[in-house]
Amino acid sequence: MATTDRIGAVDEQGAVIYGDQLMIIYAREILTRKPGATFIGEVKCSQLMYDDLAARGGNPIMWKTGHSLIKAKMKETHAELAGEMSGHMFFADRYYGYDDALYAACRLMEIVSNSGHPLSYQLADLPKTVTTPEIRFDCPDSIKFEVVRQANGRTAREGIRLSMSMAFACSFPKDGGWCARRIRSLCW
Repeated sequence: MATTDRIGAVDEQGAVIYGDQLMIIYAREILTRKPGATFIGEVKCSQLMYDDLAARGGNPIMWKTGHSLIKAKMKETHAELAGEMSGHMFFADRYYGYDDALYAACRLMEIVSNSGHPLSYQLADLPKTVTTPEIRFDCPDSIKFEVVRQANGRTAREGIRLSMSMAFACSFPKDGGWCARRIRSLCW
């Protein structure tokens, strides 16, 4: 399925292919032609995506969520591809650097067709993961930055790794999990 700017995909077994998984599929193909290529993912993309792209010689960068923020970072870093969990995929590789879902759908079909294997095969080597829905908490604007500051202080004291880019991604090395915190206009 595709809207004008976001792609959604379901494999032949009925599994939803999330935005970070689509990024993995696209980036793997790009890396066969452009070793060392740069990719931009938003803070909600899984650590699995960043690890997979780095292991294959790519340069994955975690960045802020948002259309204009992603496009600016793409231009700054000369990234070949950027994507969001929402299905926005921005292709500079063989395209114009903006999010066009019909183009993204065609690229996905091209990869699957050229591989000779179904869509599910493209991610078969990855460990199975669980994704929870986004959980939002109401927080008054007057205290939201302080709440996040305190939460990050506690997280750091507990030895949890933080990555910061206006939002905060936390990795839990002992459990292999992660979470993201980000400040929104009225919630985080």
